[in-house]
Amino acid sequence: MPERPRPPTRLVGYLLVAGAATSWGAQSVVAKLLLTSGIPATWLVSARTALACALLVAALAAIDPGLLRVGRRDLGRLVALGLVGMAISNYTYYLALQRIPVATAALLIYTAPLMVLAVSVFFFGDPRERRDLWAAALTLAGAALVVRAYRPAALQSTCSASGPPC
Repeated sequence: MPERPRPPTRLVGYLLVAGAATSWGAQSVVAKLLLTSGIPATWLVSARTALACALLVAALAAIDPGLLRVGRRDLGRLVALGLVGMAISNYTYYLALQRIPVATAALLIYTAPLMVLAVSVFFFGDPRERRDLWAAALTLAGAALVVRAYRPAALQSTCSASGPPC
C-alpha cells in the first residue's frame, strides 16, 4: 500500500494564507498600473483568466487528476461560471479600475456580496436568513466607515478643474 502524503503543517497553512492575502491585496494596484500603462482591459482579463486556469488545472492534476472530471450535467454550469463568474466579472472590474481610484473599486468589490444577496432574494426568491441580514448590515457599516460617512464634509468632492483627476 502506498504511503499517504503527510498533511501540511500549520506553517504551510499560514504561508498559503499570507500569500493569498498578499496576492489579493496587490492585484488591484498591479492591474491599475498595467491598465494605465496602456494594456487593454480585455487583454489583461484574458491573460489573468488563462493563467489562473492553467495554475488550477496543474494543481488539480498534481493533487488528484480525478478532480478534473466534469459530468455532462455540470458542464453548462462550469461554462457559465467561467464566462459570467470570471470573464465578465473581471472585465467590469478592470474597466472600473481604468476610470476610478483603486480604493473605490476595492470598496465595490467588498460590497459585492450585498449585490449577490439582493439578486438572490429579489430575483430568485431565496429566503432571507437572519445571518444574511446581519452580514449585510455589517458590510454596509464597514463601507460607511471606509468612506467616513460619520463626517459628511469628507464625502464632498475635493476635485477641481485644475487639480488631478478624481
